[in-house]
This record gives sequence, structure tokens and C-alpha cells, in this order.
Amino acid sequence: MPLRLLRPLAAALLLAYPILGSAASDYWGYSYRNVDVTAAGSGAYAVNLARYCARLDSLLARILSIRGRER
Repeated sequence: MPLRLLRPLAAALLLAYPILGSAASDYWGYSYRNVDVTAAGSGAYAVNLARYCARLDSLLARILSIRGRER
């Protein structure tokens, strides 16, 4: 790629960087019954995801007859 085409592209990327950076998602973390979750979006989504994962863990332990605290 010629240098004369690379310079305008680099300038456009540098100008767009603050706009693109502000559109980044927030990450939320939540712990529930030995399940740690990090999720993009809202805090409520992280809470629901952790609770659903804990329910799934409980059901799988019951179905597969897994004993013990660390699964």
C-alpha cells in the first residue's frame, strides 16, 4: 500500500478512536452460589445469568449424581 494512501487512513482512524471507544460495552461481575459471572450489558443481566448458571449446575449435579462441593 502506498504511503500516500496510508496517511489519510491513519488520520481517519485516529479521529474515529474516541467515538469508537465510547461505544464499548460495560462489563459487570456477579457471584452467586459458587458461580462467578462476567457479562457485557447491564448488571441485571449478569445477576440473571449467574442465577441461571447456578440452577443449571444444581440440576446437572442431581441428574448426573455428582457429589462434592467443587464441580
